[in-house]
Amino acid sequence: MSLENAIVGEIRLEGVNDDICIENIADLIDYINKNAKFYLPGNATNPVVGPSQPTDADRHKIWFRTDNSSNFKGIYVFSVGGWRKIYPVGENQVFWILGDSREPPPGYKVIDEGIGGITSGEVDRIKALYQSDVNNEFFTYFAVVFRGF
Repeated sequence: MSLENAIVGEIRLEGVNDDICIENIADLIDYINKNAKFYLPGNATNPVVGPSQPTDADRHKIWFRTDNSSNFKGIYVFSVGGWRKIYPVGENQVFWILGDSREPPPGYKVIDEGIGGITSGEVDRIKALYQSDVNNEFFTYFAVVFRGF
């Protein structure tokens, strides 16, 4: 992959305390979202960077959204008639978990009726594979989807 035409920018964490203690990945992502500032060189012309929604003429570009203080708010693309935030996984990507269904990982929801975006038939087929604990109080093998932090 050639980088000769690449635009290189920086994401900086500003105001970081020396005594910060982050205990899990969800807290790290939340901390980065609250403290990161995104910087691109002045000659960058392909992406749109800023707090305002890009114009219709810029729908083919990637939007690095910030707030009015340049705090990074996410990466967006124009799709299906609107600006959509890019997430680290597919919208309805299914992950299988060994654990306790009462405590899914942060940002994830256990697939059950009413999860949204997954038909009831799909939910039934997925749930048929779930495994319960010995007392049938919760699932030890189950599926989740990412819904955001």
